Amino acid sequence: MPQISTISIEAQTRTSPRRFAFLVSTTGWASGIASSLGSAGYSYFFAYEALRPLLEEIGPVRLVERPESRLPFLADELRSQGFEPIHLAINPLQDIHLTPLVPTLVYPFWEFPRIPDRDFGDDTRQNWRRVLAKADAVLAPCGLTAAALEAASARNVTVVPVAIEPEKFELPDWDPNWRWEFRGRLTVWGDNRIEPIRRASNSGVDAPEGRFSSIALRLEPWIGTRRLQHLYRLKQAIVPRPGESFAAKQFGLLRSAYNGHVKRWLSDDARQMITRAKRRVARMMRIPERLQVDPVLPETDLILSGLVYTTIFNVGDPRKNPGEILSAFLLAFSDRPDVTLVIKLVTNPMRERHELALLRSLYESLGIEHRCRIVVITDYLDDHEMAGLLRATTYYVNHSFGEGACLPLMHALAGGRPGLAPDHTAMADYVDDSVAFVTRSTPEPTHWPHDPDRRVETFRARPFWADLHGNFLQSAEVVLSDRARYDRMASAARSRMVDRAGRTFVRERLASLLSGLPRFPRRLDWVG
Repeated sequence: MPQISTISIEAQTRTSPRRFAFLVSTTGWASGIASSLGSAGYSYFFAYEALRPLLEEIGPVRLVERPESRLPFLADELRSQGFEPIHLAINPLQDIHLTPLVPTLVYPFWEFPRIPDRDFGDDTRQNWRRVLAKADAVLAPCGLTAAALEAASARNVTVVPVAIEPEKFELPDWDPNWRWEFRGRLTVWGDNRIEPIRRASNSGVDAPEGRFSSIALRLEPWIGTRRLQHLYRLKQAIVPRPGESFAAKQFGLLRSAYNGHVKRWLSDDARQMITRAKRRVARMMRIPERLQVDPVLPETDLILSGLVYTTIFNVGDPRKNPGEILSAFLLAFSDRPDVTLVIKLVTNPMRERHELALLRSLYESLGIEHRCRIVVITDYLDDHEMAGLLRATTYYVNHSFGEGACLPLMHALAGGRPGLAPDHTAMADYVDDSVAFVTRSTPEPTHWPHDPDRRVETFRARPFWADLHGNFLQSAEVVLSDRARYDRMASAARSRMVDRAGRTFVRERLASLLSGLPRFPRRLDWVG
């Protein structure tokens, strides 16, 4: 283990200084997030990366793979070196592995007023009360999560927001004349309309072939162009193309259904088992290797400047509400070619074509003619590229049903970019009308996202579409005619995030929590 300088923490009682070391268990993607964005649990990687520098100021940090078997051994190793080991589990509570041999801190992200308090089938860990009873302390990223866990009798709960790196606060002020030039995997939608399907067309829209084309053109006056296009897309989905085998087409349909409706609910081990089985089936069906993985999108040049709204989400995350963002933006700026909405998709090369197709289908279903521009970026952006995107951004947009933290919005505010966002769930801790154009919301009955029975046992926050549409218009007017107000909001946003999620604030919260932990050995009632 590399030697790392440590900061001793005095306990609240009269004891000697304590030398902590951290064994961190988190998402299986922690060692390679660029190729795994959008996979289940990917966001916990970013929480770990934000917290890691603060942990390293206190003591050594080791990322633990397979904590269910390795935690006791690694804890004994650290004790032999004079450290007091702490297990920090940065995961949903049902994925946490506990042992009485190491004190455990849990750091779950949750956006509902209640927590699951019953077993899901035979999985007893889905009852979060049972898991919390064995944890020594809880780090809650926001006030809502803390309240929900305390209501379930969780002990020693401390609100510890995800820390924001100092460089995020150093982003230059927004300048409408500054240009971000980027080359990567992306697509641009703008100044377009839905063209009718024709046998031969100069519009660039592919014409359907053969007998379907003849029937389609006869049906078009009766069923309309849009319904005809839906029929054509259905035909493309189920009928093999020339030279494509029926087996390959069915394999593709199964793959799309799995990616869209099953994959995000599976554990890392389950996904790996299914991937191995899928490859065996492909070989048995003599499907060429090139058909098993879609090719990545081509690289395209982008120049971004002027009035830019940015949002970041995963198409597979049902909370993000992308349809309302698209419709509100398009109807607000349909005649404004100088306004751009940037959608940074949280995806990876294995998923981007499928997820871009889902978003494109949603966009086309709106049928809104517009001159404003929509840019969809599927490429991975490193820290420098993400800083460039945020520097070109005027406002960050969130319209979700709930957030456990919303790191993209937090980073945008830290960089002096006001938001268009609701003030519910985690965002209630830092969003108000001094830093954002606030979208009102109302409680809506729903189920927990990982509940296989989908019982309606909790609430999510339903944001108002009309507020978002009005906030688009009002925010654009502020930039055009009241730049002083925009600058005040930008300055307030930076200050808000320093006070609520700066490293100094988070460091103090973390040190306070650690100093109050009981020393090993743990409680004798752990197995009770």
